[in-house]
Amino acid sequence: SVPLNTQELRNCIYRGKFNNLVKELASDKDFLELLGLKHPDRRMKDVELVLRFGSFYHNTHINYKSPIKNFLNNEITRFQNISDKDADQLRAAFKNSVSIIKSLLGENAFKRYYKGNDKNPNGYWEKSRFNASLFDILMDSFARVEKNSVYGNLDAIREAFIALMTTDLEFIDAIEIGTSEERKVVRRFDKWRNVLNDILG
Repeated sequence: SVPLNTQELRNCIYRGKFNNLVKELASDKDFLELLGLKHPDRRMKDVELVLRFGSFYHNTHINYKSPIKNFLNNEITRFQNISDKDADQLRAAFKNSVSIIKSLLGENAFKRYYKGNDKNPNGYWEKSRFNASLFDILMDSFARVEKNSVYGNLDAIREAFIALMTTDLEFIDAIEIGTSEERKVVRRFDKWRNVLNDILG
């Protein structure tokens, strides 16, 4: 027997429409592809990521309070019996983000990019390590934008994103060290949002 992790406990405790919704979204084919999964995660890590998305979508990063565990628990408690209208809105926002990120980054979604070194002078993408901080800012920032405005600027957005990860030391610190601290969360969200807004106008 294996002790239940936090998300598996939530699945037992907070049964209802919202719990069903996050499990539904976690099984989205394109979402699983972005995570590099062929099947839903047995320990519900993918479901917890959808819950993270919903938490920042509904509360915004300005209202984030650590620890992240409580932030997520408050979300699933508040929306346990989510209305059909709110469910449709969250579903549409989620799919909007997934669609954009698939076009923008593909298999490199939610991974760090590192500046060049002697072995890779042009820089390189992290091969496997998932970065939850990058997941949060990317999924949230594309939840409310018009797809066409993004698709016309994919190259500029990708280049700006890579520049943040390789040249902005404060941003790098906010996605690598003490990432659940409130000031780090606000810093990385604001820096990325400012860059994106400059491109999209």
